[in-house]
Amino acid sequence: ALARLKTGEEVAVKIQYPGIARTIREDFRNLLPFLLPARLSKDWENVKDQFDDLRMRIERETDYELEAANLEKARSLFRDEEGIVVPRVYRQFSTARVLTMDMLDGVHIDGFLARDPSQAERNEAAKKILRAWYRIMFTGRMLYVDFHPGNFLFLDDGRLGVIDFGLMLHLEGDEWEIFRRMDRALTTGRREDRIASMKEWCQIADDETDRIAMMDEFADWCWQSRYCGGEFDFGDETDFRRGVDLFITMVRKRYSRARPMTPTTSRQQFGWRSIFYRLKAKFDVRPICEEEVKAAGWDRSDYATSI
Repeated sequence: ALARLKTGEEVAVKIQYPGIARTIREDFRNLLPFLLPARLSKDWENVKDQFDDLRMRIERETDYELEAANLEKARSLFRDEEGIVVPRVYRQFSTARVLTMDMLDGVHIDGFLARDPSQAERNEAAKKILRAWYRIMFTGRMLYVDFHPGNFLFLDDGRLGVIDFGLMLHLEGDEWEIFRRMDRALTTGRREDRIASMKEWCQIADDETDRIAMMDEFADWCWQSRYCGGEFDFGDETDFRRGVDLFITMVRKRYSRARPMTPTTSRQQFGWRSIFYRLKAKFDVRPICEEEVKAAGWDRSDYATSI
């Protein structure tokens, strides 16, 4: 909803429907019986862990005080000249079920594309989205996973607005360390590094050769835009379809064993790729990533010496 404060500022007010948290809990409880046949599989405990993790994260979306804290932390990471805007929170007008923020006047991706933007404008929009994502992850230690097209606003002055910080992964402790270790594979592009990362993330045994091969191919699809360097064509329909088909095949083969947060991170992966595909963006991912990693203060000298 839109509103105006007594001091004149136009604000966006996010108001929670009564009982929505209870409804989410009941929906998940009703869904659980459909998973019970999986108890006969060796991966049941892992499936249940992923289910519980997803339920917990979606329930957290109803905590607007937590979302306000996420917004404030993310907003603090960007400078005005970078052209990336996270709304300011008005704490005095916010509660656990009401969130009052700056109103950003922009259009979503459909409106942006309706303007018939040039290739350069499409590329610049994608670059800002990527930089925002990396900054929040590398420096803010939070993973922005809700890559819904409605969560990005293209402002008339060329700035990018990033909204909706309810579904976030806070990268702390072991979770942060595994993301740090995975950076090696994303940086080097070496098959042995990819396989090591996938075996750790998905708890794959050495004798699961078919699963190792398939996970390696999927990881290559996910990460090639970064480690290859040079201009990457995100609008390549054949390449985009390859990733979708690989994921469908893995689901059909029940290659589901992985860390509990995997359903959420999978949503993120296809979310950003879908947006870049719609933008038909073509640009070099690597320089942006390297700038953000450097700004975060990582020591990667043991494997990133050639960058």
